[in-house]
Amino acid sequence: MAHHLANEVQKHFAELDCDLDVIKVNLDRRRPDIILHKRGSHDSNFLVIEVKRDGSSAAIRDDIDKIMHYWFNNPLCYKFGAVINLKSNKTGQVQVFNNS
Repeated sequence: MAHHLANEVQKHFAELDCDLDVIKVNLDRRRPDIILHKRGSHDSNFLVIEVKRDGSSAAIRDDIDKIMHYWFNNPLCYKFGAVINLKSNKTGQVQVFNNS
């Protein structure tokens, strides 16, 4: 699911690299689901996305905490973060955060 979503998101940000499930060795091997960035530097870390399928409130809160604690802070400093909860009833919830 995340792969298909990543392909759609990248269409809007063709100048950025889009990677999935990248292991962040210096952050306890945590892995964001989707990242849009320029490989090789943290200077252009643009968007990190966490994706859930039928995620509980606790799971969504955990993903928000990961964005705020790991992906928005040094050394990564992503500019934006999003949590997407895809539901089996073909609806979804999207929460977007600005790292300002």
